[in-house]
Amino acid sequence: MRVVFGAAAIFLSIALGSQALAATVNTMSGQVLINRGEGYRLVAGSAQGDVGDTVVANPGGSAQIVYPDGCVVEVLPGAVTTIAAQSPCTASGGTGANATTYAIGAVIVGGGVAAAFLLQKDKSASP
Repeated sequence: MRVVFGAAAIFLSIALGSQALAATVNTMSGQVLINRGEGYRLVAGSAQGDVGDTVVANPGGSAQIVYPDGCVVEVLPGAVTTIAAQSPCTASGGTGANATTYAIGAVIVGGGVAAAFLLQKDKSASP
């Protein structure tokens, strides 16, 4: 039973951990729109974006997509930019992982494993 809880905790922490890797869309000027698959909506200030969301800056507008590793992608007027699963700064020449990625992953996995152990019933033998 302990193995089942451990496996479930790891699976859930990986599934939920991917949500932590979304990007932030910051409006720099003008009108910026984000499409999450349900049509474009105005971004007022900043918004959380998920993988596959598209960002557009109208004429006179600009935005930045900021990935968890600090990578910044400029969105200029007329350009349609899609939020990638992996930071563009690491996608071209590396593993896509840095110290922050490993730290976040360790916290998520560690929390999931700790939760699994805390949720188990005490199976100690009675005297």
